[in-house]
Amino acid sequence: MYKYDTIRLMPSELIEIFPEAIPAIKRNLKKRKAHRRSSEPVFSWLLDKELQRIYSIDIDDERRKNLVELAKKYFYELPLSRIDNHIKRLALLLRIAQRPEKNYDGSISQSDIEGAKNFPITNFVEINKGGFTNCPFHNEKAPSLKIYPLTNSFYCFGCQAGGDVIDFVMKLYQLDFISAVKKILNK
Repeated sequence: MYKYDTIRLMPSELIEIFPEAIPAIKRNLKKRKAHRRSSEPVFSWLLDKELQRIYSIDIDDERRKNLVELAKKYFYELPLSRIDNHIKRLALLLRIAQRPEKNYDGSISQSDIEGAKNFPITNFVEINKGGFTNCPFHNEKAPSLKIYPLTNSFYCFGCQAGGDVIDFVMKLYQLDFISAVKKILNK
């Protein structure tokens, strides 16, 4: 087992364990949206000030273009994207809390799919210290399949196969989506 493999709770499981968090999530989402609206003019002002500074210095056009791109990224896009990511995460938690449990074909539910996606991919293959193993999808002499335990995904640099743990099991055992989820969950 890889040293980063841990038990991770799915968002639906967290909501199930802590239903009292739903009002706090709603309040926090409202605050984050208000923060986003009030922050955008501030970041725009900061970017304008930095662009004025960049255009006031005597440098060649190529360097100025690079500095402008960096300023846009670090003074405007990156701070706003962080706020947007918080908003998306909170909105996802609310959608999970408000949706009814839905079965796809009577045999697996959305929480089954989320549980399968969180099942460690390293349970299906042994990896070396660098996270590589021989790809089971094609013949090779040197390991080219990289396992990413933190995102629970894989990518083969030889055959360009990639995806999450469900994709891995589907391809490894030639299963459809529902059968792969069932196999992962031992259903």
